[in-house]
Amino acid sequence: MSNYVHNYLICYEMAKERILRLDSNDYYLLRGCYDRTITPIEGNRFLVIFDTRGMEYSEDFIRKFIQDFKDTKWYCIEENEIEQGFFFWNGTSVELIKREVIDALGEKEIRIRYADSEFRPFRNIFISDEDIVFENFLKNERKKFSFGEKAQRQIKDYLSSLLAIKSGEFDPVAIQDGIGREIDIHWEKQNYFIDYIDENDNRINKTKDGEAIFEDIISFFNSILITEGIEESVSFELKKYAF
Repeated sequence: MSNYVHNYLICYEMAKERILRLDSNDYYLLRGCYDRTITPIEGNRFLVIFDTRGMEYSEDFIRKFIQDFKDTKWYCIEENEIEQGFFFWNGTSVELIKREVIDALGEKEIRIRYADSEFRPFRNIFISDEDIVFENFLKNERKKFSFGEKAQRQIKDYLSSLLAIKSGEFDPVAIQDGIGREIDIHWEKQNYFIDYIDENDNRINKTKDGEAIFEDIISFFNSILITEGIEESVSFELKKYAF
């Protein structure tokens, strides 16, 4: 069960100021407003992020807010990242669209997660030797692309090398040599964290060359995407993905 819902607003100055002037009744309807951050983005807009308590969306407040500020886009995702909701003005009323969020592609994959300083997700990327999926929480969208046969062979070889587990390079250092099932990369607070998950679901932290591994993964897969004609990037820039 979720304890919090992450709320993301893309809005203009007046809507941003309204969030800054919440009163006690607003807090009650929202079920709190925790760890708020405000980031200027292009087009004279702002990305406002905060958390609310519980696993339900604060629909009454959100619908009234968007009626007052119709150019606001309001995204919600509970902390377990199972579902995302998108509230917006459709021209006549406030509409809510919900979609399920994926958490894996299958065996032998890389998962890259970009999040803010409070660990709220911006963008998740799942890569296997056959497919790549981009989950963009700032656009409420998922894109999936399949690789051609040549790229699949290159990625399969790359993953086999990358997923190799060698004792002494991990914490705990007593881990046995073998092949990992998944690599989970977190980009949080401007830092990189790389965990290997083995066949027994043990999570093992990479202690050596973490940033170098991350940069190599970025370079390799961005090169594959260009070759495959896929207009996406494994890198992350907040402004690019905020609209």
